[in-house]
Amino acid sequence: MIKTITAAPVERDSHGFWTHPDYFVPANGNEFGVEGEFDAWKALNRVVGTLDWMECEENAEELQAAYDAGDCDLSMWQPKPPAGDGWFMASIHDTEDGAVCYWLRPIECDPKALAVHFDNCYAEAFKTEHLVSERDSALNACTLIAEALGITGAVAGETIARVQQLVGENAALTDKAASELSNAWLLHRTMMGAQAALFCVTQGNLGQAREWLEGTTDEAQLEIPDGMYVNGLQRWFDENMTGLITHAQAVEIIKAEMSATTQALNEIKAQGVDEWIASRNGRWNGTTKEAEKFAASLRGEQNA
Repeated sequence: MIKTITAAPVERDSHGFWTHPDYFVPANGNEFGVEGEFDAWKALNRVVGTLDWMECEENAEELQAAYDAGDCDLSMWQPKPPAGDGWFMASIHDTEDGAVCYWLRPIECDPKALAVHFDNCYAEAFKTEHLVSERDSALNACTLIAEALGITGAVAGETIARVQQLVGENAALTDKAASELSNAWLLHRTMMGAQAALFCVTQGNLGQAREWLEGTTDEAQLEIPDGMYVNGLQRWFDENMTGLITHAQAVEIIKAEMSATTQALNEIKAQGVDEWIASRNGRWNGTTKEAEKFAASLRGEQNA
């Protein structure tokens, strides 16, 4: 069972800093978490969070003066928990933008967060149940076919195991296919919005062009950093276009992830070649020999 973060005694150091011993730590020794990593950590720990800034306190000027005079001393700041039940301090520290205090509380104390959690759990449970049902249906069908053909013992077990592997591969790829369809829709939306914006520019309507572009990028998961200049856009663009693959490369990646499916399809092709060779009734020539080699290569046989 995963240990989740809960309230702990706050023991601030001589400068008023403190971090919960079970608080979020970026993966791979990174100084900062990647996009979505902190949210995933909160979901795993079943908590929601909120941030308080020292500069937003009523006596912010007094606190800032004490902070500056005391060599970054936050001891004078005694932040109060947000309104509502269950809040506990997770960290009080300094940042480039000022001193902050981060609070957490269990999702059970937040009706909206709890409702979202239940929805996600239901979706995952439904997905799992659907995949199990798909697998069981395929295995049952395979068992019935094996019985009808009189296939028993190790051969039947091997056949069923192969079907189970095929089902597993294709079930996993179904999610990826759905993701690609979603991305294709987003790409289409982006291209349409960009064309509309360009048309507005040609008509001299920069206000409408801006609205089209903002509407096009409102679902973007990547934003231009603060302080960016126009001459830095190309570098930012190039750095974030890494990982681009062609259609052919994508096909090869998918094939590598569905080895059992590819093997099954190749076996069907090889059997078709075998039937053609058999239809030759022993009449061998160069073409027949090449066909035999091709069938062997489809099966991945050595020295094919």
